[in-house]
Amino acid sequence: MYHPSVAIVDLDLPDGNGENLIKDLVEDTPRPLIVLETSGNPHSRDTAMTAGTNGFLAKPITLLATFQETILGTYLQIAIRMDHGL
Repeated sequence: MYHPSVAIVDLDLPDGNGENLIKDLVEDTPRPLIVLETSGNPHSRDTAMTAGTNGFLAKPITLLATFQETILGTYLQIAIRMDHGL
């Protein structure tokens, strides 16, 4: 089975619930999760971050720098956790 080092999950899934998918991914295999979301609802961001995600991007993503900043921040969090044995 393939286990990616990072998962980018859209909360607005056509055939399911993105929040449930996030919970399943967190329980299955710990990995960094970045969430994409279109509504701009602060509750969605809070819910996603509480569920165990590491980054949040509002769609549409208009700047590549925003995406790169989120990815970099996520990998820095991983490095810090690994450094501390978490």
